[in-house]
This record gives sequence, C-alpha cells and structure tokens, in this order.
Amino acid sequence: MDKKQITTRVQAREAKEELLSKFSECPELAGVGITNSKNGYSVKIHLSRPLPNDVKIPSKVNNVPVLTEVVGISYAF
Repeated sequence: MDKKQITTRVQAREAKEELLSKFSECPELAGVGITNSKNGYSVKIHLSRPLPNDVKIPSKVNNVPVLTEVVGISYAF
C-alpha cells in the first residue's frame, strides 16, 4: 500500500516563506496563507486577477501543495 506524506504546519510555513520571497513583487498577489488539506497543510495563494501567461506558480514547493484562487481586490474594513 502506498502511503501519502502528511504535510506539517512547519513545512507549510517554510513553503509559504519561499513563495513570498519569489512572488512578493507580483502585482496580482493579494495574499498568501496556510490552510488545512486532505494530507495535512497546504499553502493557498490569493490573486487579485489571473496571472500573466509568463508567470507560473508551482503546484508544490518542497512537497507542500500550493493552491491558487483568484479572489479579486482586497479592501480593509
């Protein structure tokens, strides 16, 4: 039987920091967080609009799943 690797919160934090260091200057980036997933934790990237075709966010960073969602522009309340 093939066991799936469980991603820890520490691994997800490290992946989040790596993604932030690479994409923090991306104007479409609205936020980056950590979320529960089927196999532990994953990183979730919120975008204000779809990325240009030449910008690619990986689906995994150090075996941590990366999810992206276009959420629109964020406003403070």
